Amino acid sequence: MASGNSYNVLGVVTGVLGVFGLVPASYMLAKSQLPMAKAKDLEILLSETTELLRSVAEEGLLSSPEFIDGTRRTLARIQSRSNELRLSAYSATSTVQQAKGLFCGLSYALHRLGNEVKQVRAMISNRCNHVEHRRRGVFEASLPLTPITESSSGADEHAVYDRADNRAVDDDRSLSN
Repeated sequence: MASGNSYNVLGVVTGVLGVFGLVPASYMLAKSQLPMAKAKDLEILLSETTELLRSVAEEGLLSSPEFIDGTRRTLARIQSRSNELRLSAYSATSTVQQAKGLFCGLSYALHRLGNEVKQVRAMISNRCNHVEHRRRGVFEASLPLTPITESSSGADEHAVYDRADNRAVDDDRSLSN
């Protein structure tokens, strides 16, 4: 019977420790879902995405003015909606008011708007990657097929490849050119 009691004590101890571990995790999860936190996340996300669009347009990675203008209009529309939702989130000063905003859909609306910004950011990144790959493809096509490298085999240890006709040449000869 003593062993049965020790299992009960162990069960109680692990249960209490589990609850103490669960409470802070639940608190942090709930706090991250409150409208105030969602509004701050959205503000950062919008700022980063706007800056990304500005920088890639300046660098010439996006050459289509229609795409740039359309994306700016989309971000302006999202910014306008974000301002409305942010004002609602910031007007809730107490935790109870924040919780009410969570359960009445304010957090969800901020979350959806954040997802929309992420989609715009992904679209900008994809377009830049496409342009960059195209540029690299043109650049790589102009390079020789055989790179200039040192051979790892014993006989050709000091050989390098000549760019003009992709043939192996001696180090001494290639250095004198």
